[in-house]
Amino acid sequence: MENKMTINTFAELCNTTKATLRWYRSKGLLQPAEIGTNGYSYYTIEQIVDFNLIQSLKGIGYSLEQIKKYMNTEDVDESYMSLDQQVAKISQQIDELQQRKDFLTTLISNQNSLFIQWGEKPQDGDYHIRYCKEESYIIMPAPTTSSIDYLDSLKSFQQLCQQLGLGNNIPIIAFFSKESLIKKDFRDGYNIGTRVYNPETTSDILTTLKPNSDLNIKIITRKPGKYFTYLTTLLLEKSDVKYKGNPMIAAQKSGLEKAIQNGANLEMGMMETVIFSTRQSSGKTKLYLEISLFCS
Repeated sequence: MENKMTINTFAELCNTTKATLRWYRSKGLLQPAEIGTNGYSYYTIEQIVDFNLIQSLKGIGYSLEQIKKYMNTEDVDESYMSLDQQVAKISQQIDELQQRKDFLTTLISNQNSLFIQWGEKPQDGDYHIRYCKEESYIIMPAPTTSSIDYLDSLKSFQQLCQQLGLGNNIPIIAFFSKESLIKKDFRDGYNIGTRVYNPETTSDILTTLKPNSDLNIKIITRKPGKYFTYLTTLLLEKSDVKYKGNPMIAAQKSGLEKAIQNGANLEMGMMETVIFSTRQSSGKTKLYLEISLFCS
């Protein structure tokens, strides 16, 4: 046989080890071109192409069994389908990695925003007036009588946002309408939401999806202007917190009262945004939240 070489030489050319070649042989992936009378394995220069193909398929996530099936099939359509399925799998992995990257980027941005807006040592009860551009949000009511009901609503909202193409790791805001603020009702008036950058398109997709009318989905727009912005912190525990004595409710009331004292009005409702969270040594999670109401 012309161009034959020993396993040592072949392994060096392929930048691999004899053990790897023997492993591939045992799995039926790459057989020696010839077994000499001395029992030695011999390979040809053409088999380097086969070895590189095996390595490439491994690199994109193929199992050894899948590689074997791919290399042994003579059906072009079957080979194409196998590659096409792997492309779809890789595309999904890319999407998942991008979502993780977006989530981490948001965390970094939120932490920077916390320090930029509130200084190096932000304190509960800090406030200032901030100019905000026009922003639109998609919102839906969420019960606050128990964490279980709230999480069910949050799950439904996140699933809807995925259908709308808004992503998986969207930042969630809380919103209270003018009517609920007048009543100072922080139970029935509680909404969860997220920002939408093209409200017209989102509205059109909503019309197509026809979500459950019980969800009471709305799109709201907060006009540009000066907003009273209040910083509050909250230690979050794993418990089914009832309305009575809920520290988040107390913070919302405190923020509302401080805003009204400083000239804010209820026209654009009240928005509450988690801008950062940090894990405490006690195991609790400390949330930094901004509460904002329109001034002028």
